[in-house]
Amino acid sequence: MRGAADVGATGIMVDVWWGLCERQPNEYNFDGYLDLMQQCKQLGLKVQAVMSFHACGGNVGDSVNVPLPQWVLDLQDSVPELFYRDKRGDASTEYVSLSCDFRPVFPCGPTAAAAPETGGPSKRTAVEVYTELMAAFRDASKDLIADGTLEEIQVGCGPCGELRYPSYPLTPREHFPAGWQWPGLGEVQCYDAGMLAALKASLARDAPPSNMGSYNDFPEDVSFWREPPARRRPRIPEGWCGLGGHTTPVGRMLRHLHKTVTRKQTPPVPEASRVAGEEEETYHQGSGEAFLAWYRDQLVAHGAAVTSAAREVFGPDMRLACKVSGIHWLRGHDSQVPWPCAHARSPAPTRSPAPARSPALVQGPTGRSLLDSPPSPWLLLRMPMTERMF
Repeated sequence: MRGAADVGATGIMVDVWWGLCERQPNEYNFDGYLDLMQQCKQLGLKVQAVMSFHACGGNVGDSVNVPLPQWVLDLQDSVPELFYRDKRGDASTEYVSLSCDFRPVFPCGPTAAAAPETGGPSKRTAVEVYTELMAAFRDASKDLIADGTLEEIQVGCGPCGELRYPSYPLTPREHFPAGWQWPGLGEVQCYDAGMLAALKASLARDAPPSNMGSYNDFPEDVSFWREPPARRRPRIPEGWCGLGGHTTPVGRMLRHLHKTVTRKQTPPVPEASRVAGEEEETYHQGSGEAFLAWYRDQLVAHGAAVTSAAREVFGPDMRLACKVSGIHWLRGHDSQVPWPCAHARSPAPTRSPAPARSPALVQGPTGRSLLDSPPSPWLLLRMPMTERMF
């Protein structure tokens, strides 16, 4: 850190890992972080603390392994809503499913009062767990907040700390050992019991569309994502990432190269239920578009719940941020399929005028934004990379 100060850096970012700080329910240890921030104070460095409610390991740039708390992982067999799942039933243990945001499934510490309705141990929702950890961190670092050393809190809302779904697993899954390969389109992750129940209640359907493809497919090879001729771009965008989904000579070449290099056979997938009367669903109309809107709204509501809890904990004067992901491939395709799989950004209804390029987590279908979510007066959105892709 002294070297950082010597070269003129104004501050540092540090992940406050849930898996390190709450090894037992409601028992918190921030000693290492407090020592670090005291050193920063002495060197005149500011601190951005990231409330990291996800696991570290298995993603780009991960050089260490910090899993979720073991007492959370131990719930997997008894809580079917605990983790996001893909259509094969494989779970991602990187982040707790938003199904648990308001579902009391997490144990409390030994000093917690008994649940009045059962007389047994009290249970907490995921939002309560996050809120209590943030409150404990605030209390432990109150002097460093008061003197301005700790000047920003970034709130983790998903895998890699980003507000998204775990749609691109780099590590093998039980029924998909190949793992995701860039620039595949990815998969939706809403097959846990809680999200399927929410889908049933909202759209009266038992599962997502059955023709959405697999992790390493290209959109033009999948009927759900295939561009109808009327919606294709009149010109080819610059940057090869935008070409991968196009039915152009370059696009076809890249798809062929991708398939030749990976040579990964997609395992059989359980047949998902279709909406009655729909022979083939698509991303840009009807029940397929309605599904993507629902999938997006679930994520927006999750982000609003977690960031609003953070604002309530840290108060109106703390600078608050949320990280959005830098998904940039296949941007030239009309569906912009990596966004729908991870964020469910709804495609624009027409190509004239050009669609807004902001992800769904910024603006919901009614114009409601995370920036407007009470009680948060404002919120910074941060992206983990700065690059211009088309």
